[in-house]
Amino acid sequence: MPKSTKPAQAIVVQRPNEFELEGKDTHIKYSILNGVSQLDYRTQNIKQHFSGDQIQTLDTDIGTLLTVIISKPPNPDIGGNIVKLSFLLPIINLY
Repeated sequence: MPKSTKPAQAIVVQRPNEFELEGKDTHIKYSILNGVSQLDYRTQNIKQHFSGDQIQTLDTDIGTLLTVIISKPPNPDIGGNIVKLSFLLPIINLY
């Protein structure tokens, strides 16, 4: 059998740069625009926008864990709770 003389073609893998998550009365939109992370969080009572360093990311074997602080007490020395939102974006390759 003759060997193929065709050059090998590289597979170009692209990753999505925008995600939208929706649930009962909750909408989350995460995107990466020009290398800057953006996250919009909206419920019936809350509408917040986060960008850049306000979004903590942790890369794992199964995806990226994103965390933002939704609210924190005005004076942590007095007490109160910090409310964080964390969710995992799975690794998705687009061919």
